[in-house]
Amino acid sequence: MVAAMNNGKITAYEFFRRVGNGRDHFVGTLPERRKNPERITEDSIRNWARLLFSRMSEEDFKHDIYFLEVRI
Repeated sequence: MVAAMNNGKITAYEFFRRVGNGRDHFVGTLPERRKNPERITEDSIRNWARLLFSRMSEEDFKHDIYFLEVRI
């Protein structure tokens, strides 16, 4: 497995689903594996996450899922 490294740390994305009442549900973390940073866009990250949320409608996905970039 190859992961994007930054000063010895791996770039990853933590995905959350909004569930209402100001609460969010942590869904999971995906490590960034692409070596070419030009290929990494918000849309490409969201497309990747669609694999995790394949049962959600496109509209629900757009409004209910968000991610944070983290270094681990």
